[in-house]
Amino acid sequence: MRNPDQLSQDELLGIVRAIQCRLYLDRDDQGAESWNPDKQWSGADVCQDLASVLDQHGLVPEREEPYIERSAATENRYVLYDFDVGDLATTHVYSSYEEGAEDASELNNVMVVALSVPHDANKAPDEVDEKCDCQQPGHFCCGVPGILAHLENNRLAPDCQVERCDLCELYPSDQAALEKLIELGMA
Repeated sequence: MRNPDQLSQDELLGIVRAIQCRLYLDRDDQGAESWNPDKQWSGADVCQDLASVLDQHGLVPEREEPYIERSAATENRYVLYDFDVGDLATTHVYSSYEEGAEDASELNNVMVVALSVPHDANKAPDEVDEKCDCQQPGHFCCGVPGILAHLENNRLAPDCQVERCDLCELYPSDQAALEKLIELGMA
């Protein structure tokens, strides 16, 4: 199962858009699509729709496994714990639950234990990812890396100029940045 912090900005925006549509996109009396804050829905249908959205993005667990609360700054690693000796069964650290479970199945009284590890723990100080200024909170942070634009209600504000970030240069031009916002349904 993927973790939300492994998703791209585009994937996160797509999930939120899908949730909005399933909850509030309706048809008016003429059959045209319209936003309806009072749209009626069935709890079971909404749950099934939302589960489908999560499944499309690999966010549904494949099997039952322990829940470990994680922050965006951590990732899980796994070790094997031996009940008989009350200590680790191995010094090997697994990057996935599945890897640990495979080895644990060959041993007696051993379980897979999850550890939360800071993302940057294995990186040298000069490799630590830092967000560009365009991603820092502020009036022109639109939530899309590399684009500076002011949003109102998750849409481009009227008469707002869209600019690419000249620091990270993720887009070749202001026009390309605008086209990306249009593609994402934000303009």
